Amino acid sequence: MADAENIASKQKQISISEFFEKNKHFLGFDTLQRAVITAVKEAVDNSLDACEEARILPTIKVEINKLKGDKLESDSSAVHVDLGLDTRKNKATKSNEIRDVWFEDGEEVVSGLKIKTVMKAKYQRGRQSVHQYLRMTSIVNPHSTIQLIVRDADGEIIDQGHWIRTTEKLPRVVEEIKPHPHGIHLGQLQRMLKESDERKLTSFLRHNFSGVSMRAAKEILDKAELEEGRTPVRIKADEAQALLDSFQEVKLLAPPTDCLSPIEEILIKKGLSKAIDSRFASTVTRKPAVSQGNPFQIEVGLVFGGDLAADGPIEVLRFANRVPLMYQQGGCLLTKAIESIDWRRYGLEQPGGKGVPKGPAAILVHLASTNVQFTSEAKEAVSDNEEVHDELRRALFEVGRGLQSHRKRVGQREKSREKFDLINKILPEIASKS
Repeated sequence: MADAENIASKQKQISISEFFEKNKHFLGFDTLQRAVITAVKEAVDNSLDACEEARILPTIKVEINKLKGDKLESDSSAVHVDLGLDTRKNKATKSNEIRDVWFEDGEEVVSGLKIKTVMKAKYQRGRQSVHQYLRMTSIVNPHSTIQLIVRDADGEIIDQGHWIRTTEKLPRVVEEIKPHPHGIHLGQLQRMLKESDERKLTSFLRHNFSGVSMRAAKEILDKAELEEGRTPVRIKADEAQALLDSFQEVKLLAPPTDCLSPIEEILIKKGLSKAIDSRFASTVTRKPAVSQGNPFQIEVGLVFGGDLAADGPIEVLRFANRVPLMYQQGGCLLTKAIESIDWRRYGLEQPGGKGVPKGPAAILVHLASTNVQFTSEAKEAVSDNEEVHDELRRALFEVGRGLQSHRKRVGQREKSREKFDLINKILPEIASKS
């Protein structure tokens, strides 16, 4: 007993920020190449979210400059502040706050946000790069204008990109919803019970969950063998488990789906046109569905021809709630759904009818959900889910049929052109002999 107490006295609890400081790989800071992508991603994602909430069309400019030594530039801004993080206390630190007029290119900036940081990083081009991340972000956010400028230590531009908005239609405003009983775990339920101000369990169930009517609340409590008048904060651990188990035994209303923000078919086409020059595009936005109490919606876009390379695998563009997924493509549910389709029937090469097909095509897959299940804390790949997988396949079949029809029409036009050319060649010869 004394040994156990001695060991326990030496143990200490660390904050979330201190944990991630020691385990940077969980957040995508395990290599210098990924560090710069993660830093840009966090800033851009939050900027897009802020603009959407404020109903502002986003204009984002990303500049990456390689520094010589400790060379830094100074700026005047509306509010200039240095931010840091106390990892032990899990709190932000603020210093050197200055209020001034913000000028950019000789003009006053009346609203906006500028983030500047110095970090160890390595810039690279290719499919896993800042350029590719911003390109993909512009596709699923066609209402945004995004610019990238990368300079070397001598100030020379070594990479750049500019994706201009193709629509001024903002994403629709989504409604916040309460959790659904089929989508919560024991710890979450216990916390909700502990923090509840309700006096009765029936009121707690009706006011804190979606899809629970008075009839359903009474049926849940009856199956859990709990009295309706019990106070939520007094529920014990075993009773909470019984309550959680009873959720699965009662038929409940599906959660509302107005909490989702799909891109929509026409805007997917416009977004793809910003970054890919193709001859054909097929898009589909499926109706919302529910998995384990969580609403979700699948969208797929397929482009074919144009400048797309024909001698290699197609380009796979994966997104979760409009955020590009850059890594772990092979272990992602979105990729697995693509690989499960026999693309040969739609005109693409695919040895054995499995795997990522080959040909001049690109496939965009977007999963919108209130609770995307990822394979890790880094949020780089979507984990397996049967309902989501089935919806993905249905959407992929639809765009596949669209490609099949397109190729059939192109083939018919080519045959007609060949006949026309042949007739034009033969008729003069017939006329000359007659």
